[in-house]
Amino acid sequence: MSAAAINVILEKVASKDKDFRYMATSDLLNELSKDTFQVDPELERKLCNVVAVQLEDQSGDISGLAVKCLGVLVRKVGEARVMELVKGLCEKVAAPSKKDSSSRDIASIGLKTVIEVAGGSLAHPAAALICSRMLDGVTQKDNFEVLTDSLDILTDVVAKFGHLLPEQHATIVQLLQPYLDDSRQGIRKRALHCIGALSPCLSDAQLDAVAQHKLGQLKGGALKPDTARSYVQGVGALSKAVGYRFGRHLTEAVPLMVQYGQKAAEGDDELREYALQALESFVSRSPADARPFLKQLLAEALRYIKYDPNYAADDMDEDGGEGGSEDDDDGSEEEYSDDEDMSWKVRRAAAKLLSALVHAYPDQLADIYSKAAGELVARFREREENVKADVFAAYCDLLRQVGIVSGRYDATDPASPLQLLLRDVGPMLKAAARQLADKSPKTRMGMFTVLRTLVGVLPGSVADHVGMLVPGSVADHVGLLVPGILLACKDKSASSSSLKIEALTFLRAAMESNAPPVFQQHVAQLSSGVFAAVGERYYKVAAEALRVCEQMVSVIRPNPAAPTAPELAPVVAGMFSCINGRLAAQDQDQEVKECAILCMAHLVATCGDLLSAEVPGVLKLLLERLRNEITRLPAVKGFAILAQSQLELGLDGALEPVIAQVDATVKQLLQMLKSADQASQRLALLCLGEIGRRTDLSSAPNVESAVNASLSSENEDIRAAASLALGGVACGNLGRFLPALLQSIEGASGQSKQQYLLLQALNEVVTTVSARKAADTRAGFTEAQVQQVLDLLVSCSRAEEECRNVVAECLGRLALLHPSEVLARLRTGLSSDSEHTRCVVVGAVKYMVVDKPHPVDDLLKDCLLDFLMLMKDPDRHVRKAAVVALSAVVHHKPGLVAAGLEQLLPLLYDQTAIKPEMIRTVDLGPFKHRIDDGLELRKAAFECLDILLTALPHVLQQQPDFLAALESGLKDHQDVKAPAHLMLVKLAASPGGGPAVLSQLDKLVEPLEKTLTAKLKSDAVKQEVDRHEELLRSCLRAVDALNRLPGSEASAPFTGFLKRTVMSGPLREKFLAAQAERQEAEGEAMEL
Repeated sequence: MSAAAINVILEKVASKDKDFRYMATSDLLNELSKDTFQVDPELERKLCNVVAVQLEDQSGDISGLAVKCLGVLVRKVGEARVMELVKGLCEKVAAPSKKDSSSRDIASIGLKTVIEVAGGSLAHPAAALICSRMLDGVTQKDNFEVLTDSLDILTDVVAKFGHLLPEQHATIVQLLQPYLDDSRQGIRKRALHCIGALSPCLSDAQLDAVAQHKLGQLKGGALKPDTARSYVQGVGALSKAVGYRFGRHLTEAVPLMVQYGQKAAEGDDELREYALQALESFVSRSPADARPFLKQLLAEALRYIKYDPNYAADDMDEDGGEGGSEDDDDGSEEEYSDDEDMSWKVRRAAAKLLSALVHAYPDQLADIYSKAAGELVARFREREENVKADVFAAYCDLLRQVGIVSGRYDATDPASPLQLLLRDVGPMLKAAARQLADKSPKTRMGMFTVLRTLVGVLPGSVADHVGMLVPGSVADHVGLLVPGILLACKDKSASSSSLKIEALTFLRAAMESNAPPVFQQHVAQLSSGVFAAVGERYYKVAAEALRVCEQMVSVIRPNPAAPTAPELAPVVAGMFSCINGRLAAQDQDQEVKECAILCMAHLVATCGDLLSAEVPGVLKLLLERLRNEITRLPAVKGFAILAQSQLELGLDGALEPVIAQVDATVKQLLQMLKSADQASQRLALLCLGEIGRRTDLSSAPNVESAVNASLSSENEDIRAAASLALGGVACGNLGRFLPALLQSIEGASGQSKQQYLLLQALNEVVTTVSARKAADTRAGFTEAQVQQVLDLLVSCSRAEEECRNVVAECLGRLALLHPSEVLARLRTGLSSDSEHTRCVVVGAVKYMVVDKPHPVDDLLKDCLLDFLMLMKDPDRHVRKAAVVALSAVVHHKPGLVAAGLEQLLPLLYDQTAIKPEMIRTVDLGPFKHRIDDGLELRKAAFECLDILLTALPHVLQQQPDFLAALESGLKDHQDVKAPAHLMLVKLAASPGGGPAVLSQLDKLVEPLEKTLTAKLKSDAVKQEVDRHEELLRSCLRAVDALNRLPGSEASAPFTGFLKRTVMSGPLREKFLAAQAERQEAEGEAMEL
């Protein structure tokens, strides 16, 4: 817009008509917000004057718009104009007059807006001016409005720009500390918040002085109750703000907090809450320094989690002597109500302290569990819903930690957390069953979350308690969990959808993790609720209910060859009816369609003999879904399930059109192999491999010879496809094709490329057979075939590197089929004089470890350390293979290696160091080239540390050797810097790692700054430029993580690095982009 048009708007702003002024101010805001808006010095002056006048407008709507204009204007005009505006606003806030409070309020909001948007070169002068003027306002003790506004604005300034005002720190503390004793509660709280906001920026000496002042006042013991509450709250806020830096004061602070909590007057629940919140901050922010007080802290948490002086609950054991009906009990808990009762805040703070202890000290979990688990279960009866949610959350945290640390204990150790949990399952489930009958949907959802967590940590835990039938008194007890699940499935409340999803998710998880007989006696009772949920209008409920039905099929008839119990036949008919309705419907969500197809396929494959009259109609429907592109994939999966059924379902007639096409398709594919079009040849080979993997192609003429011929193609992609096809065809008939494949591999010993392709085909066979055996669909290798394959692979262990990698994978996959034979042969290779054989042997471990429990785990656990100790092998290739194997084990099953980490970590740290003896110089005539043979090994070692930090964070977070290795990685090659940056981000974000990072923050500045200021050569190619840009982004993400650490502002080297390097020049925009990317990711995570 032209300057003339802006002037027209400015003229309308001066109108006497309020509506004209409002519209003009709105138009001005729109114009200022445009990226293309520019101003000259004269227009700057006019705009600033107009906005200043509008801020004083009598209309609140207009002054509110003026505040928004101010926020935009600060970024558009020069620094001098902004300083004039800020000065005027400060004078209005600090003015002693009490007549025009509305003008002061608007000026206060305006200053907060300036603080929010100020940055760059404007930050320091604006912050210094606002700070000095607000300190003048702070001195006006008798003017409450000026004092409160000044404290609020001063808090905002020091929170954002405190590190830019070191010269003011002492003055601020000196002026604010007397207000901590002020009789006015609002003033005390504001002073506390301001000191807390400033504390991360204080030097160690200043911080110690502030801490000692607060602790000294508390030790004096002569404080009024209100003042004592403020000081206790202030200690907690100070600890939360500065983190580990407060740790050195915990020897005084912890006893004081405990003392004030215990000696609080009757009814002074606020003081108890503040004391517990302070203790929680000590544990979460300074766990190492709080460790000596663990027993005392745990005792306080357990003391106050049951603190309820105004309500006398029935303390009788739930297992026995409670009188009255369940409804009577529930009613008695809800009858009591007192709006002035604040004791629930104490119990909530105690629950959060317990959670902090569980997270901070996993190594002490056995002791924590033995003392806390029973108390948490007892508090399931909590009468305040908010507190109950925190109790549930604390118990879930405890359960998760039990699952995490279970690998550190002997499975049979009676003192291990897992064994303690096993003993507590019964009482816990009884308490849970009571909560499932609660009137509150929120309580029931929370309890289902607890139960789902229990099932995840302890599969099979509900086996003896699903129906809660107490041994010896079956006649006197009925199922307890089952009614709760049914109640949730049939709930009609406004939040019923979420409750139903939670209940169905738990039910499915419980069925998956327990043997079928556990639920068989309850299926008939559960089916009514589940079938009703299948018909729900909300698609997520219906889809989850269908998944439960799919799992319920396996419960009803775990073995299709065995007869179904007569009493369950009506359940099968009812299930078919509700699923068929969903399968036949067209107008429903895609997720429901897919779940209905798969569920019906499982039902027919398992119970088809009970539905013989309905099977033809089902097959017809599935064929229709097969012809529909949208539902084709789930329909194919459904037919695959039906094809594997042990029942006679009459599929031949239904699938005749499909089966008839197979032979014709194979012939067509063989013709395509003769085509000159290489893409057609590759497609034909891949299709032959997929078909051969699922059916026997031995009757098809020339299949084997045609695929073998393609192995000699000049095109690399065709050779790779032929290798996969040969393996796929061999899977269809191992007796016919496997001997020829093994003979071909042995005959190609002198031709590395040909042998590599044939080994890839063998790997395809081994991988497919191992998966097939896990699913029990078809026979695997015979004992003779296993020995033949094993002998051949061992003989190939000294081949070329590319062949050795495939051999290692084959051996690992073969170990999943025959663990004892393969592991015995591999252990003999550990002492081989050939480094190639040792490399293959340890490389095979990587492929033995899979996500789910496997019989190989028990055998591998006993000898795993022998393989991984090859990290001290003299050959670097063997060491790298051992590091990669360790990464795989930690990623999939950290419990297998947790006990041996004490021996392995020093070896791993040794691989992260740059070793001069592994760097060589190659003379290329006109110039010399340095080659670092240890780079790939270091890169693998840092990737392993990254996986360890994710899987077992407590092992690394506090280790000085780990932090030293991380610092070394930040100075290494860019391929090593990238995983080091990622680890730094994870470590800074973790509760236990943040304090450790802060303690080394000054040392990290130099390598980070060198990375960000490194320059590319003038003749750098595009690939080098792209890699450099990605490294910069990686480094800036690490800087952002450090910048978010509470207390990082206190590091002068880091704040200086931010100011001179990160927030200036082209790096500023990249840093802001990295922050925006992180905020977007956090927003998406919150939505999920």
